[in-house]
Amino acid sequence: MYVPFESQHGAPQITHLDVDIANRKKLRVRARIGSHDNITLGKLTGKKYLLVDKLEMTMPSKPPKWLTIALAENGVRRKSGEGSCKRIEEYHQSIGRIDLSDKVPWCSSFLNWCIKAAGRHGTNSAAARSWLNWGQALEYPRFGCVVILWRISLGSKFGHVGFFVCESETQVCLFGGNQRGMVCKRWYSKRRILGYRWP
Repeated sequence: MYVPFESQHGAPQITHLDVDIANRKKLRVRARIGSHDNITLGKLTGKKYLLVDKLEMTMPSKPPKWLTIALAENGVRRKSGEGSCKRIEEYHQSIGRIDLSDKVPWCSSFLNWCIKAAGRHGTNSAAARSWLNWGQALEYPRFGCVVILWRISLGSKFGHVGFFVCESETQVCLFGGNQRGMVCKRWYSKRRILGYRWP
């Protein structure tokens, strides 16, 4: 991964990406430029990244409304043992299911809740793969777009879904629900990607 940077040593090679999506003013990367290691390039909000596949992606100064709504839910988690998290039950209720607890997979319900809170239509389905038929397909990811992954196997009916944050050469970082049982950001292998969607 590379970013534009004026230096006599050429473009910096990213060695570490520290994404603080809850507070984008702290978005920083560490890089290697020539023989100089671990240089902090500073705040990159609003600047362009040049990825290894030579595609440009703009990190906007403001996330899409649905992602801003999602970020405010950071840390909501499934209850262990008996009982159910009322907030997660509200995510399920956004798709018309009042009978589902936090023990039922809720990644799609979370995205539906966020998308609807942003004033748009979701899929009204608890199935992650339902997002493959939502909105418009993107050839390449866009900040805040919906990313659909397969789960268990490519040919199964199961999947996972979240909002795109950033990527490395082999992995994609998603912000979503039911990621280790909570709302948070997590990295996934790009080999599991089924598609990118935008409203």
